[in-house]
Amino acid sequence: MIRNRQYDDYFKAVDGLHLSPSFRQLIVSLLAYNPAERPSIAQIRQSAFLQEPSYNPERTRTMLLTKVHGVIAMKQNAGK
Repeated sequence: MIRNRQYDDYFKAVDGLHLSPSFRQLIVSLLAYNPAERPSIAQIRQSAFLQEPSYNPERTRTMLLTKVHGVIAMKQNAGK
């Protein structure tokens, strides 16, 4: 869907319509099919999403780690 530029369909499929437009744009740019079109680290750091006053890197880090640990625990339990 990303490759075919069906962004609304993609975010609907992954339950991401509630995400901010600036975050969705960042994700779309990171998932660009052509690697030359993907942003550099400097461009990512300057993205509108990361510049929003509501962005909290520590809260984001904590949420991501919680989700990762949940996935790891789920896989470990499935293997038992």
